[in-house]
Amino acid sequence: MASIINAGTTTLTPIQITGDTSGILQLQTNGGTTAVTIDTSQNVGVGVTPSAWGSGLKAVEVGGSNSYFALNNTSASGYVYWNMYNNGTNNITKQTGYIGAYGLNISGAHVWFNGSGTTSTTSSLTQAMTLDNSGNLLVGTTSAVLSGKLTTSFAGNAANGATFNDTTNDSGAGFVIFSLSGTAIGNISRVGATSAVAYNTTSDQRLKSNIADSQSVLDKLMDVKVRQYDWTEGDLHQDYGFIAQELEPVLSGIVTKGKTDEDLWQLDYSRLTPHLVKAIQELSAKVTALEAKVGV
Repeated sequence: MASIINAGTTTLTPIQITGDTSGILQLQTNGGTTAVTIDTSQNVGVGVTPSAWGSGLKAVEVGGSNSYFALNNTSASGYVYWNMYNNGTNNITKQTGYIGAYGLNISGAHVWFNGSGTTSTTSSLTQAMTLDNSGNLLVGTTSAVLSGKLTTSFAGNAANGATFNDTTNDSGAGFVIFSLSGTAIGNISRVGATSAVAYNTTSDQRLKSNIADSQSVLDKLMDVKVRQYDWTEGDLHQDYGFIAQELEPVLSGIVTKGKTDEDLWQLDYSRLTPHLVKAIQELSAKVTALEAKVGV
């Protein structure tokens, strides 16, 4: 039988304790409705009988189909503070925070999502994911790389840096969207209902002005040095390629220079396409003129 603390039937009726002392403890409102239950394992249920979580585990549960545990400060300028401890000690599982006018604040430099670890000390934990106090999301690492807001650190022989999986099989599904102030400027998407992927960049006429035919590029392409070389890392030989420092003076808009002397130069091979198309057009015009000259 449960022990019951009853609020009584009138304002003049004192609080009553009934029942034995060997069972659960219930707090009831007027009319006998159980509001709070404390079981013999010290689990607490508000509007519900608490679950048995196993040896040594304690639970605070709130009943109902749309339940939540609320801490409410009725002052609009106030804050709601809380502390969570493990064994009452100040270790990694202790978090102090508050909710105020600017949202949720959790003290400390990081919010940790721990992948493994057998104790509550910092040195023995493996951090699976970290959201630091600068708003950087770090997966598999504790520090941002190259000022990235999202950094993933991974072993390439066992995992991929990022995977985007479309489970709906939608035609033309977008895997990555690039935007500027909320306006899409490019994407990586599925080609229709196929298994092909398109890498798209904005090329809308409405974004361009002073449109005219390009100048001849054939002579410039003849000055481009096509090289073969070995990569200094990876033991890889490449039969055909370019050197960014050699290509930059010849063709514009393809090479991105390093901002400092230590930064590596880069080039976008896809941006060679307009030059190649223009050169093919020029060669086709020359062939057509020669054919007309010889009467072909």
